[in-house]
Amino acid sequence: MKRRQSIKISIKSLAYVGMTGMISSISSGCIDREISVNSYELKLFTNAQKEMLEILAGIYLPPSDTPGANQINIVPTIEQHIMAFLPQKNQQSIIKGLDLINKLSDQLFQKLFLECDKSQQDKVVKYLSEDASKAAKKSTHLFFIFRGLVITAYFQSPTIRKEVLRYDSIPTNYNGCIDVTPSDLDWSLTGRS
Repeated sequence: MKRRQSIKISIKSLAYVGMTGMISSISSGCIDREISVNSYELKLFTNAQKEMLEILAGIYLPPSDTPGANQINIVPTIEQHIMAFLPQKNQQSIIKGLDLINKLSDQLFQKLFLECDKSQQDKVVKYLSEDASKAAKKSTHLFFIFRGLVITAYFQSPTIRKEVLRYDSIPTNYNGCIDVTPSDLDWSLTGRS
């Protein structure tokens, strides 16, 4: 076998191997791997911390014409994001952050955050917001960390993706010639927001 032929064969075989991996990854991307948040058992947060996060989520994203963050069981999604994307040190910092919110609530109202009424809880979050706006490093402030977690988990939750954003997962068959009507659920095609 000549050198030129062996190079051609090796390039073709590498292309086939690469295409096989790409095709399998594309086809496996169509499988819905959604984890049910209703059957999810919390591993990082205690029940009290879960309640605190639900209240904070409801303050950050209250109900309007869309469901509020505390109405869609958002804490399992938050925990999944924390455990998947943050190192152990940062996970513990978030738990300490919940303890700091309790200490702040105790300083302001001589009660733990969960024992406060709605207006007092709002004042604790408002105090955190004002403190965060004065902070030199805003991205690492507790207020912005929790707000980011809540917003990310909110838009990643199955309820919001399907009912509010009207997300339509990638179909298994591509058809480029389809009629689009205003009643279609796919917001990206109809221009509805």
